[in-house]
Amino acid sequence: MNRVVSQILSFSLIALAGVGIGWGGVTLIGRVNAGASVRKGDYSSVLNAAKSPFVLMSSSTCPYCRKAKAFLSSNRIPYVVFEIDQSKAAARLQERLKFDGVPVLLTNSSAIVGFDEKSYGNLVGKKTW
Repeated sequence: MNRVVSQILSFSLIALAGVGIGWGGVTLIGRVNAGASVRKGDYSSVLNAAKSPFVLMSSSTCPYCRKAKAFLSSNRIPYVVFEIDQSKAAARLQERLKFDGVPVLLTNSSAIVGFDEKSYGNLVGKKTW
């Protein structure tokens, strides 16, 4: 009888672990594939201080930040980079604005968090700078 109970408990734990791993994997894949998100807000004071129509909050080691910089440069979009891993002021600004990661592209009225060409491409079409 104890052996049967032990086997049932073992099977239940394995099944529960499998469900947890499956759910975690789906959640992680969803976050990775989610692309960029847009957060509305007034970031004009940051842009005015930087004297630029766009500010890219970045990290020197971030591969998506490199893609964002390459996209902005190749489309001749004027921007200023704030490297949060090289500037305490940039890191404090990111913390004050409550952004968890990079890249973050600031415009007057929104922040694009993350990088995907579609979100950044919308900027090219607007030509507001």
